[in-house]
Amino acid sequence: MATKRPANEINLIAKRAKSVMTLEKKIQVLDMLREGKKATEVGRIFSVNESTIRSIKKKENEIRNSVKSGICSSLKVTSQIRDMNIEKMEKSLYIWIEDNGRRNIPLTRARLMDKAKDLYCHFSGDINYIEDDSKFKASRGWFERFKSRFNLHNVKLCGESASADHQQAAKFPDEIRKLIEEKGYCPEQIFNADETGLYWKQMPTRTYISKNEKTAAGFKSAKDRVTLLLCANSSGDFITKPMLVYRAANPRALKNKDKDALPVYWRANAKAWMTSHIFVEWYKECFVKEVERYLKSKNLSFRVLLILDNATSHPVDVLKLGHPCVEVVFLPPNTTSLLQPLDQGVIKAFKSHYIRHAFGFVHEKLENDSSLSIKDVWKLYNIEHAIINIKCALNDIKISTVSNSWKKLLKKDTEKSSEVDEAIDKAVLSARLLPGDDFQKVVAADIESLVNEENEELSNADLEALLIESESGSDEDEVISPCNKLSLKELNSFIQEANHLAEKIVEMDPVMERSIKFKNGLNTLLASYKELQKDMQNKAVQPTIHSFFKPSCSKSVPEHVDERLS
Repeated sequence: MATKRPANEINLIAKRAKSVMTLEKKIQVLDMLREGKKATEVGRIFSVNESTIRSIKKKENEIRNSVKSGICSSLKVTSQIRDMNIEKMEKSLYIWIEDNGRRNIPLTRARLMDKAKDLYCHFSGDINYIEDDSKFKASRGWFERFKSRFNLHNVKLCGESASADHQQAAKFPDEIRKLIEEKGYCPEQIFNADETGLYWKQMPTRTYISKNEKTAAGFKSAKDRVTLLLCANSSGDFITKPMLVYRAANPRALKNKDKDALPVYWRANAKAWMTSHIFVEWYKECFVKEVERYLKSKNLSFRVLLILDNATSHPVDVLKLGHPCVEVVFLPPNTTSLLQPLDQGVIKAFKSHYIRHAFGFVHEKLENDSSLSIKDVWKLYNIEHAIINIKCALNDIKISTVSNSWKKLLKKDTEKSSEVDEAIDKAVLSARLLPGDDFQKVVAADIESLVNEENEELSNADLEALLIESESGSDEDEVISPCNKLSLKELNSFIQEANHLAEKIVEMDPVMERSIKFKNGLNTLLASYKELQKDMQNKAVQPTIHSFFKPSCSKSVPEHVDERLS
């Protein structure tokens, strides 16, 4: 009878390490089998049994679907096929966390867990979450693995639900005032920048366009959202050109448009959200240069105090050292709604003006073409029209409104601005100019609802829509093509037509003073185009260096010179 091995000798024998094939390798296996390679051959390549390869082949659909719905960064470490509903829930939860971080709303672990359960029920179709019966367990272990999968090690969690910190909000104005006095900043040198979401194609909920937006043929979601970054100084006389973050880099609506010459700084990402990279780019390339030019025009030294909230898209370390002439100060956490200047009426006034201009677009189109319906016109409304209305809305904001918005932070003695209420009332009147009973019933509360929509939490349906769009990519992007430049012929043509129009009005209008005013106004508007026309004409006739070396055809070579040459 064979003797048994001693127990200590058994322990010395190294166990064979369990080999786990990642999803990335399983996809490689499936690709090889599709190419026609045999299971035995593929098994030798990956050093596994033929039975393992055949088992992978049987689960091909599940593996490919899991990889398709999963996050790319997890391919190298994931070996198991995960529940599709859990995959969708986690990615939607990540978007939800991003949205709360963007809106500067801290999260509790309990609230995050509840949202995870809620989203899982949404995707799985379960009415109520029962942990014992569910495939998804919202445990502490799952939460730690979720953070690891999505690199959320620095996600901000607080002990209690977020609320405005009135105590800090009461202290900070004295601190900032002391800093301003010590450094000697004047009102023109003190700036505040703030992001806001704009649902640029949203109608009041009581209108039939909003009610039917999901079923109307040819309509995209009316909740098409962009992020705007606004920035203004405490004197109120300077608002920088806004940055706009859209979901497509090259939408068809801006084909042949020079994006560097838009009335906004144009940037894009899949969710149309601000990121730290985009913000730092704006800070260095837009804010610094634009403010330096403004202060130079005022004969003021380039010394700036920039006040920001502590949103995740504002990287503290980078901005603190961003420029030697710009001092960046951050508001205390949970005081944005109480202290942030642009949140004290400027953004509301801007959005109210924008809504009025959007209604005005519809009204103008209907007047010019009676065959169109409101639905037809709203289909035509695209991001180019939105950019124009954004520019118009910013131009409408009063200096006093911007200056008064600093009242709480700088403890300024100013009168309460009435621009927000006035702008909302004008938007209501603009809506009531449109045909249909729904628009006749629009009231101030409907406009306020649109203005405040950014503060509402994304619904599960919104999160699912953002998830689908971020995975599939925008259908608006197109191949980048060089912008068509305005030719001298085209420029001459429309300047000639404009002059002809002015002369025609002077000839036909019996009120001479009115027609002359129109002509002078048109000439003022044409001034920049006439300067461009002059420059293009000069370039067209400017001789090249080669023309100086061309022999003159009119002069003949003397006969004696011709003989010598021969």
